[in-house]
Amino acid sequence: MVESRLTRVLLRFGAGLTLAFIAISALATVFLFPGPVLAATSGLLFGTAVGFPTTLCAATLGAT
Repeated sequence: MVESRLTRVLLRFGAGLTLAFIAISALATVFLFPGPVLAATSGLLFGTAVGFPTTLCAATLGAT
């Protein structure tokens, strides 16, 4: 299944993937990339429990 392959890849990167997403998302925010697209991507990649704080951190970092 495609989903199981994606899950295995995401688990291999661990917390580093979350930090990388925050950095990339904050940088994309500075360049006026649409926030809802970034939030949806975060939710799809990490789920609600991790995706929401990840998006919140990235949006705050991008706004400063």
